[in-house]
Amino acid sequence: MDPLRAAVIGLGIGRRHIQAYQALPGVEVAAVVDADSNALINAQREFGIAHGFTDYRQLLERADIDLVSICTPDRLHAGQALAALDAGKHVLCEKPLATRSEDAIAIVHKAHATGRTFMVCHNYRFMPQFARLRQLAQAGEVGELFYAGSSYIQDLYFMEALGPDYWRLKDPQDFYLGGAIHNVDLLRWVMGEIVEVHAYATHVMPFYPIDDNYVTNVRFADGRIGQLLLILGARLKDKFLVELEVYGAEGALKATLQQPAVILNRDRAPGDQPQTIATPSANGHEQTIAHFVECVRRGEEPAITAVDGARAVAVCEAAIRSAREGKPVHVEPIPA
Repeated sequence: MDPLRAAVIGLGIGRRHIQAYQALPGVEVAAVVDADSNALINAQREFGIAHGFTDYRQLLERADIDLVSICTPDRLHAGQALAALDAGKHVLCEKPLATRSEDAIAIVHKAHATGRTFMVCHNYRFMPQFARLRQLAQAGEVGELFYAGSSYIQDLYFMEALGPDYWRLKDPQDFYLGGAIHNVDLLRWVMGEIVEVHAYATHVMPFYPIDDNYVTNVRFADGRIGQLLLILGARLKDKFLVELEVYGAEGALKATLQQPAVILNRDRAPGDQPQTIATPSANGHEQTIAHFVECVRRGEEPAITAVDGARAVAVCEAAIRSAREGKPVHVEPIPA
């Protein structure tokens, strides 16, 4: 097994990427990049990484780097992903793939043209409880599906204390792309393409200038329906909750990010309570990165391609537009 040399751009969520790469045999994290020189030096010391750069373009000039994780603020993903592909690197890009569909489409074309392995880090697909829910649903465990819903609920009031230089406050971006895109990807993964959305939004957090709560009705390509809930302006003890549920003609399935289990609820099941199906506990980033590295080694297409990332961005854009215009919006199709 030839060794692979990885680099990580961005040291927020990028620290999880470093840890995941270093846990894999035959993978070396050879370099890191961050605009904050102090964070860069500290990470190099903590993780034992030889090379550090404050400009990602210096990293991409190195011929000895095989693959790159892009973990920077969302608005930087597209430019860095395109540059990494041009430099001949295999790329794992954190969600969202881009903040505009036109940029996401450009990445799709570039990935096809270069033939490099490109994966989007929609890591919730690699959580065993969500994967098990999808497996049970596709096996017909609750009959023919007619509805799916997913929620992303988080208490984000802590951000105010981070100050105006925190990237989400310095350059405000609609949270649909930063949070609800996880749920969009889960719904697409279980039910197929989303072709129309009708969203409503409200604004609660006084320090953030953009809507922070959404409810979105969705229609899938085959006519089935669903709903996505994004709530970020709640004050909660548990701070964070992600849910996925499906309803079929014979019952329902539900899973949460916080519990390694699937709840199977059928009226014909024995006993008085729904069945709890335990699943393994896992780190979604570790599982995602292990899959990405294996795809690079084998030259195989990853489970979550640039096309998947671009289609998720298109749904988010449509939902944001729907809330602003007060009407249903058709999702622009992204060709494979």
